[in-house]
Amino acid sequence: MQTTKARYILTETAISVVINVLLSETIAWLLFHAVNPVPASAILHDAVPQTFMCASMSSLVPALITRARLRSGQISRFPTSIFFIRNPFLRAVTFAFFAMLAGVAASAVLIPSLWPQGLNLVNFLWVKGLYGALVASLVTPIAVSSALSEDVSS
Repeated sequence: MQTTKARYILTETAISVVINVLLSETIAWLLFHAVNPVPASAILHDAVPQTFMCASMSSLVPALITRARLRSGQISRFPTSIFFIRNPFLRAVTFAFFAMLAGVAASAVLIPSLWPQGLNLVNFLWVKGLYGALVASLVTPIAVSSALSEDVSS
């Protein structure tokens, strides 16, 4: 049973990571393709909406999919999560808020230290993709585990 749960969480997390990398890089390119190098201040400011959106979508979408699969009987419930917010929308906003606080705080320290002169566009896209992957890989397993614990029969 635990192997099935772990495999399910890993699969959903991998899908979430791929989607977040693609979306992060696409949006970054659309916003910054004409800016080279991308200034450190722009990288830092862009971390706020990126973190919020990646975290909220990495929580909400897999949780809603998991709840639908539970309701249809495609997967079984694993009541092991201790996360207290049952509403997937409220949980997504909560995850996004705390991820944004942590991510922006870390970015405020790291970005000026690592790239005081900014980044060329290619490296900027790499950083945005890796950051999107990091956020998804941290948030999605918690969200999916929480959703797997829910009793959706009522």
